[in-house]
Amino acid sequence: MKQGWSCCYDGLRVLSTTGVVDHRYVVVVLTEHDRSTGYAQVAPLVTELVAALTPLFAGV
Repeated sequence: MKQGWSCCYDGLRVLSTTGVVDHRYVVVVLTEHDRSTGYAQVAPLVTELVAALTPLFAGV
């Protein structure tokens, strides 16, 4: 998994993360956050989001 951080697009900070599922599928999650929100606050939330999505890929 790789996370990338971008500032500031239309007043928003953008955090993206990518990963590979089953050595076949690339998954990309893009999130937008208020400009006042720091990376340290958002990175664990995005990780939690991806963890919640992981069961959706079971048996893919």
